[in-house]
Amino acid sequence: MMEPRVGIVILNWNGWQDTVECLNSLQGLSYPNFEIIVVDNASTNDSVKQIRKRFPNIHVIESPDNGGFAKGNNLGIKAFMAAGVDYIWLLNNDTTVSTLALTEMVRLAQNDQRLGIVGSVLYEYDRPGVIQAWGGGSLNHLFGLTKDLKRPGVPNYITGASMLINSRVLIDIGFLEEAYFFYMEDVDFCLRAIEKGFLIGVASRSRVFHKGSSSLNNEKIGKSVISDMLFSESVGKYLRRNSNLIGLLGRIFIMTLSRIFRGETGRIPIVVNGVLCGYIK
Repeated sequence: MMEPRVGIVILNWNGWQDTVECLNSLQGLSYPNFEIIVVDNASTNDSVKQIRKRFPNIHVIESPDNGGFAKGNNLGIKAFMAAGVDYIWLLNNDTTVSTLALTEMVRLAQNDQRLGIVGSVLYEYDRPGVIQAWGGGSLNHLFGLTKDLKRPGVPNYITGASMLINSRVLIDIGFLEEAYFFYMEDVDFCLRAIEKGFLIGVASRSRVFHKGSSSLNNEKIGKSVISDMLFSESVGKYLRRNSNLIGLLGRIFIMTLSRIFRGETGRIPIVVNGVLCGYIK
């Protein structure tokens, strides 16, 4: 009997070296029935050329613009849905995977048809014995606060760094919400799936090694003004969709205190304006 057909979507933006390493690791998967699409999110370097030179048989979709994580991944998702795959695996390009990573996710999904979304256990790339996130994280719905799950448990959402989606979910709830440029789209997607009655789960033997953080949806990012702005806007959009005015005001207070304690008082107007803009738009 043929194994379910899986489409793997990898999003690239100026990071062809990471993407090539990820693609090389996928060649070692034990799972027999998968295809790969790389979506290039309007890279400003020669990413497309470098990827095609090394993997001429892998389909590369070139997005005309960088519309963010959700919009870029949706290009690959839509292509695979049109091709009639059973599952779609969203996988960050800055990852490498274990041999059983996909096999274990599909096995779990097939064993319980209520599961609509399955995640992997993410490990630190440079410290492969350290768990980065057990599939995803916990979520405070009122304030939109997330925290990586560091030990076996049941997450409130699956991180988009490694997310296996049953095609039935996409048929039922639609694609990733493109209003989020980059942050919170995985949380939003999982919440919509759960509201429709789907379950989420973690395949404990699916190991993925991640160079970045499992989620940038927390208060620790602050690496640049742009990331703070994008993060804050996405938080505002999440709160508009999933919370209320109390949640909005509370989150602004939390973010303000966070910047004060980190000595980044100059960022306070940026994050407050970002949250409000995201909430109003």
